[in-house]
Amino acid sequence: MNKKPRTSFIKVVDNNSGEGSVAGDFGTLVKPGIYELGFKYHQTAVLFGKAKKLILCFEFTEYGNTFGLPIARYYNVQGFKGKVGRNGKFIVGNRSAFIREFGILFGKIKNPKFISINQFKGVTIKGKIKTVTRSYDGGPIPEGQEYSVIERLICLKEI
Repeated sequence: MNKKPRTSFIKVVDNNSGEGSVAGDFGTLVKPGIYELGFKYHQTAVLFGKAKKLILCFEFTEYGNTFGLPIARYYNVQGFKGKVGRNGKFIVGNRSAFIREFGILFGKIKNPKFISINQFKGVTIKGKIKTVTRSYDGGPIPEGQEYSVIERLICLKEI
């Protein structure tokens, strides 16, 4: 793994050469560990044609070579309310990873029928970052295409 964190954004280029190119990006790659994170926004999505996900998007807030880089935490959800996408509404199980981590961060959930994502705004959260080395089907991800994700949210940063 490179010592310098990586973010890459690759555009499709049509140069009429008959060669292919990569669309999208490989994502952020940082050394695994515990980092301070700031919440940016959330979105809902269907991945791999069937996996319903809530994606919490953060950025690294510690000064250094990771500062400002994007990183995400992915949660399974039971379903969606309305349109899928940025600021999408979602339904989670009462024993889901999202509910567990939400409770660890913010305490007892007062009204389980309504959970406000706004509680993530304006606080610094410590998160455990891991490197993804296997694809969704268990196959290896080649070196240089690996990326980092938030494995779990641990606690709020104490001031």
